[in-house]
Amino acid sequence: MTIATNPYIAGKPVGKTPNFIGRDDVLREVERFLRNPHQHALTLYGQRRIGKTSILHYLEGTLPQRGDYVPVFFDLMTRADTSLDGILGDLARTIADRLHLPDRVPDPPLTRSLHTTFLSSVFAQMPESATLVLLLDEFDVLDNTQNPSRGFFNYLREFFRSDFPRLKFVFVLGHNIDDLSNIVYGLFKDVPSKRISFLSEQDIAALVRLSERQGSLDWSDEAVHAVWQLTGGHPFLTQALCGAVWDAAYDQSDTPEPVQATAVEHAITPTLDGYRHALEWIWNGLGPAEKVAAAALAGLGQTIVDEEQLVAVLDESGVRIVLRELREAPKKLQDWDILVSANGGYRFRVELLRRWIALNKPLSRTQEELDRIEPLADNLYNAARILYNDNKLQEAEVELRRVLNLNPNHSGARELLAELLLFNNRWTEAQTELETLFDIAPRRARSRLKQVYLEQMKSATGPEQRRALIDRAWERLADDPDIRSEHHRLYRELGASYEAQDRLSEALQAYEQAEDIPA
Repeated sequence: MTIATNPYIAGKPVGKTPNFIGRDDVLREVERFLRNPHQHALTLYGQRRIGKTSILHYLEGTLPQRGDYVPVFFDLMTRADTSLDGILGDLARTIADRLHLPDRVPDPPLTRSLHTTFLSSVFAQMPESATLVLLLDEFDVLDNTQNPSRGFFNYLREFFRSDFPRLKFVFVLGHNIDDLSNIVYGLFKDVPSKRISFLSEQDIAALVRLSERQGSLDWSDEAVHAVWQLTGGHPFLTQALCGAVWDAAYDQSDTPEPVQATAVEHAITPTLDGYRHALEWIWNGLGPAEKVAAAALAGLGQTIVDEEQLVAVLDESGVRIVLRELREAPKKLQDWDILVSANGGYRFRVELLRRWIALNKPLSRTQEELDRIEPLADNLYNAARILYNDNKLQEAEVELRRVLNLNPNHSGARELLAELLLFNNRWTEAQTELETLFDIAPRRARSRLKQVYLEQMKSATGPEQRRALIDRAWERLADDPDIRSEHHRLYRELGASYEAQDRLSEALQAYEQAEDIPA
């Protein structure tokens, strides 16, 4: 008896399997590029887990049938810390292995010999009409000023100026070209590009019904539509969700009934739990501002949210939209297929991703990203910390106030400024900073703010000043037992004082305030 196997593949490239479906627009663009003698490079870009590597693997396997092409796949993901000469050596060996020319790899250094000697010998072994197509995956991992491999960009710029009509490059990027550093942007600004987006509803239906072609599991039309509603065309999440549905069906029976929409809904939790690392990978591909906006929007549910509503929910959480990056975050999320525009607002394109963000990345836990939205402000903050640790408090205060002018939501800077003010016994100023910090990041401000309120009450000159302080403390820390006790004691004293002055109405109100909090 043949044992049924789960046909859905999530997390691995599917370019060399029957699971590769759709992408006709991308393949047509690649073919147009390859036929154009005036273009030497093409960039393919898209968000993480969108299927970019699968496309390169598919091209590697099918280009020889589409024309006189010799494709060579080369993954740069693990080479971010490799020297320029190390990358060139690995690339030469990969090309040589593909063409069965292991003895042609030159000795290092290769910065000259790769294109003057090695490639000439490679072309000599290829048919005169053949084109070498280098498929370079995860190319933008090299875009880091600390990477020793960053010289590869300048090397390629010189390479592009050389005359190699039989050599083509296809670069895969995980970023929009506009988001890359100047040196990489300069390399690609004149290179045509193609965005890798989601699959169509028709392609998703074909992907869902893989198990039907395999003969292991049938799907009702309602179930197929339910998958589309949840994944919005995201290929990885479609594979993951369908794989969870398939496993659940065979856990119940060796001959399962056709999948219904309820089974798809039941598979959501196992999918989110089983692929949390992949979802974290998608999440970590977002910038700080985009994470904050996505967390705020996800918490509002499966609905359309306009900019005014987004501002309101951020304001309620203490986040002030004063930075251009934060205002532009929804548009960037739309550019990266996280959101879609609808009726003057935005909604999540992938409901499954929205549910995961709402569950695992609520705004209350994502606000720390606010510190990194403005890079200059964060750099100034790090400089201020060094000054503070060196006891150069006046200079540190100047830098911290510069940080907060650039990014009022920088909780680290506001917390450190409060500490500095407390050290200098500037209690009222520290209280103001801590109250602002509490509105942004209550957990970071809580213990220090409580201390300030209690110390301020000890030095208060009269009951009304103490009352103003305890009322401010009560607004933020009503659940703290010390604040509750102080609130109760103060209002009992006020009640007794008003009663002794025959101000009975005020005394009653004070006693009622006290009795709201058990002694």
